[in-house]
Amino acid sequence: MKAAERETKGPKTDSGIFLPATRRFMDDLTVTTSSHIQARWILSVLEEVFTWAWMKFKPMKSRSMILRKGQITTKFQLKIQGDEIPTIVDNPIKCLGKWFDDTLKDNTSVKTVQTQVVEWLKKVDKSGLPGKFKAWIYQHGLLPRLTWLLMIYEMTATTVESIERKINSHLRRWLGVPPSFTALGLHSRSSQLQLPLTSSLEEYKVSKSRLVMTLRDSKDSKISKAGIQTRTGRKWSARTAVDQAESILHHKDIVGNTCTGCKVALTQGRYQWRHDKVLNHLAEILNIERRKKRPSKAETKQIRFVREGDMGHATKSQQHFILDKGSEWNMRADIGKKLVFQECVQTTLRLDIVVWSQPSKMIVAIGLTVPWEERCEEAYQQKKEKYTELMTTCRERGWKAWLFPVEVGCRGFPAQSVWRMLQAMGIVRKARKTAVRQLGEAAERSTCWLWHRRDDLSWKTSADE
Repeated sequence: MKAAERETKGPKTDSGIFLPATRRFMDDLTVTTSSHIQARWILSVLEEVFTWAWMKFKPMKSRSMILRKGQITTKFQLKIQGDEIPTIVDNPIKCLGKWFDDTLKDNTSVKTVQTQVVEWLKKVDKSGLPGKFKAWIYQHGLLPRLTWLLMIYEMTATTVESIERKINSHLRRWLGVPPSFTALGLHSRSSQLQLPLTSSLEEYKVSKSRLVMTLRDSKDSKISKAGIQTRTGRKWSARTAVDQAESILHHKDIVGNTCTGCKVALTQGRYQWRHDKVLNHLAEILNIERRKKRPSKAETKQIRFVREGDMGHATKSQQHFILDKGSEWNMRADIGKKLVFQECVQTTLRLDIVVWSQPSKMIVAIGLTVPWEERCEEAYQQKKEKYTELMTTCRERGWKAWLFPVEVGCRGFPAQSVWRMLQAMGIVRKARKTAVRQLGEAAERSTCWLWHRRDDLSWKTSADE
């Protein structure tokens, strides 16, 4: 191959990059030159080297294509080891699943793909298998093959939408759902009922976006700088989608670093100020719930007898919240000064809120974090591991202890841990929704204030803030 590369350069692209004259993949070889004369030079060198190595080409499995003024011409013929290489005009060829013909377009191949999809669906439909097995064959057999074809051919999003409509029609029949069942219900990833089915349109967009990034970020400069375009039609552009996604990620990195990852803001206490703002709202919500009157003792459960032949009515089991189990509840919050945890054990750990009942020997510990939303799960695990040993010590000393690590995202999105904690404390239904909204708004307002003052070198807060 190296001997052939010395004969001539490859064609020059519009971006000014000279492509290699020879390209290899497994046992396949592609020769690209600016003229048929240069191609003959390379073929003669390859013939000499392969003959010396006792190797032989297969001309009948090869194809040649010569362009003159943008049109394919058959005036010139290329030979290798004495045999003529067939032209692509009369003998289209398939390489890596893609057909190449003399039209130099994918229109015919796209229509073939549409026909193939219909034939595949008919074969699966006539297999005699139960509907759910047919849907499984689509997801794990048909879709991977289709995804490759959607990536290698220049196919518009409108064409893929028409293919998906045919697929969804069969999926509805196989799953036994009515024709009015939408595509969103089949392929949703955020609804309550999520089916293990992937949208062919989404796979098309993902594969095209991946192709754009593969060509652009290739380590080979001859590929990354060649200016290769990925055409997807006017309705949706893979290049635009990639640029928008990267812009959003870049913006999130900037905002995320300013709102949660700046060492200067951490040292100056800006994040602690925001944390205390959210903690103040949470403490007020829990304090209101703590002060509510509660039944002194649970009523004795009565046995209801049912006459012979009558049907008894099932009674709903009453929910028992933590605050209902004890009396004389007290609460401390780490606002303005350090909270000393000394109700049942001596420790240097700082908790944000502690609610305890001395007569009932019950204690509830709450640790609040205001992280970037993507780090809520990580923050939950860190808080849990930090205070688990403390809670174990409390239980060993005869206390009933509950630990609630909670996270309120800095952009105003409370995590599920907040909902669970409020539910356990007895704040339910509309009151819980209101409390969650208030916590989210407090975090959002505080973060907005930090963002507006990101250029201030000093940090001083007033009572109004």
